[in-house]
Amino acid sequence: MDLTRLAALARPKIYLHLSIRISGRPFWPIAPFAEPSGPRARPCRWPWPWSGPTDRRAYSVRRSGRPKKGGRNSTWPIWNGLRSSSSGRSPVVGGPAAIGEALAAIYSPDGERAFDAAFMARVYERPFTVETTAVERMPVERETTSPLGGHLEGCRTGFDLGASDRKVAAVVEGKVVFGEEVIWHPKFQADPSYHYHRIQAALHHAASFLPRVDAIGGSAAGVYVENRVMAGSLFRAVPEDRFAAEVTDLFVHLGREWGVPLGRNQRRQSHGPGRGHGRG
Repeated sequence: MDLTRLAALARPKIYLHLSIRISGRPFWPIAPFAEPSGPRARPCRWPWPWSGPTDRRAYSVRRSGRPKKGGRNSTWPIWNGLRSSSSGRSPVVGGPAAIGEALAAIYSPDGERAFDAAFMARVYERPFTVETTAVERMPVERETTSPLGGHLEGCRTGFDLGASDRKVAAVVEGKVVFGEEVIWHPKFQADPSYHYHRIQAALHHAASFLPRVDAIGGSAAGVYVENRVMAGSLFRAVPEDRFAAEVTDLFVHLGREWGVPLGRNQRRQSHGPGRGHGRG
């Protein structure tokens, strides 16, 4: 049995039909259209993969298809959905040059998706580019993972930073000995010292319930690469110059000041994930 027939057997009997309308037009999620063999896939002239280095060590490879009608207006939403789900700083499109050229124009500084290109350039600290090559020359897929959580030994503190409240806890050998939730308003604060001092205060309060601190774990919404803040809703009011100088390495500095391993995990945001590393 080939994979297409096997996939057909796994299809659910009932599909949820969304009735959402945007600007008077019906809304459909992009995922069912991304795979040529999906339950609602449109006929495709050719399948084409794309690959993007999601970090310094990894390549993600996805395959999709181009609808017969609609041209670039039908192609880029599918590709943008793949980009958001897998992220990437320099994606490579394997297939017809016309598709790659159209996507490169759309994601150029003057293109329709200039905001997305600028966002990814900020996350990966290099220009966001789209390249085109033959399918047989596509990079080999090489996914990587980072273990998150599961560390219960010793004395640990942990935090969860939300837009309206922050939580902190202290744990001894896996048993919670302290927990607290405090209201705060980080998204309106332009001064990064507001965030820094309140995070530190929460950690010190939790540490007061422990004989020592062996490690710190945390979670917050945003894109974090090796504990560096590349984008985060908690810091949306911070000016760009102060963000680069005082926010980007905020958690790196916290770890150094405490002198213990500090691991950050991220909640997903709408513009694609970065790679978080957590040990809490």
